[in-house]
Amino acid sequence: PIEFPVQTGPVTELRATFSIRDNRAHAILSLNEANEEPFYQGSIQFDDSDVLPAADAAAEEILYQLTGMIPPFRSRIVCVEKQPNGVKELVLLDFDGWNRQQLTFDQSLALSPSWSPDRKKIVFTSFRAGQDADLYIADLEDLVIRPFIKRKGADAAPRWSPLGNMIVFAASEGEKTNLFLVKPDGTEMRNITQSYSINTSPSWSPTGRDLVFMSDRSGNPQLYRMDIDGANLVRLTYEGKYNADPAWSPAGDWILYVRLEKHGFQLRQIDPGGDVDIALTDEPGDHLEPSWSPDGMKITYSYRGKIWVMNADGTRRRPLLSGGLMTDWSPLFENDSSSVKVSEGNTSDSPVNQGFNSETIEPD
Repeated sequence: PIEFPVQTGPVTELRATFSIRDNRAHAILSLNEANEEPFYQGSIQFDDSDVLPAADAAAEEILYQLTGMIPPFRSRIVCVEKQPNGVKELVLLDFDGWNRQQLTFDQSLALSPSWSPDRKKIVFTSFRAGQDADLYIADLEDLVIRPFIKRKGADAAPRWSPLGNMIVFAASEGEKTNLFLVKPDGTEMRNITQSYSINTSPSWSPTGRDLVFMSDRSGNPQLYRMDIDGANLVRLTYEGKYNADPAWSPAGDWILYVRLEKHGFQLRQIDPGGDVDIALTDEPGDHLEPSWSPDGMKITYSYRGKIWVMNADGTRRRPLLSGGLMTDWSPLFENDSSSVKVSEGNTSDSPVNQGFNSETIEPD
């Protein structure tokens, strides 16, 4: 659940009426202050099999009307799941950790998944073709996994741009690792760091015009920010001997990262200018691979063999999935709140996400 600060003022009442029409459930929702006419009324239709997604859609709309924010109740999380014999496969989860669906069945290593902004594809690193790490794209509509980047050396840490027009990834060449930009069709690949150091773990700004990444060009791993053409390089972190795993917030105001401290890697957040740096965790063990929820209210991360979720301020931590790591939270569709239509009580079909049977996904 999302917590809101207690405020004084009129109490808002939620009223719901239900009926059955043409073998489908029909609900009319209204919000009003006590003894006042409704200031909002919407409707939704759903089948028996859609009860939970419809409830999430209705809750999204209610919170949107009250706060102006779209909560991520129908978003999904893709992550890596540790399995026996050292195997790591990709799985999908609902925002609350339920409805687990396995995406890859390679009996190999699948790592670093990243959603496309339209939520139709996932780019990831895999060793499915042998000893060399290559990039693949899972198409969630066509239910196939296609090779994307296959080159000599390890290709890793792919991240889809917010506009969907580019993918950034880290590619090794001998002892150096540089960041490359490439179009989703595999064309126009170019080196944007051109360094003899190790540059990896890129994360896009919400505008798609900047990147934050980890580099050891100063002698040990630190965070840097630059334009996507490699210009205007700025070092962000100076404290600590090992800073890694940056993740830019959806609003662009914070960058999550991890720092190696005496108790292990701890979660921190820094502003894009590098002026304000705040600790979020301070407990024994490694906190790694943080990811933001699409509304910026929650953070997932891996800790002691599990995926955890907490509020963006570091409070209310709870485990989400055992054996999980490397999460990426799906974006929200612009019309995610439209499953409940703002209307004068008129009905409209609910475009509820049904997911897919991931067991049918096969490599091309």
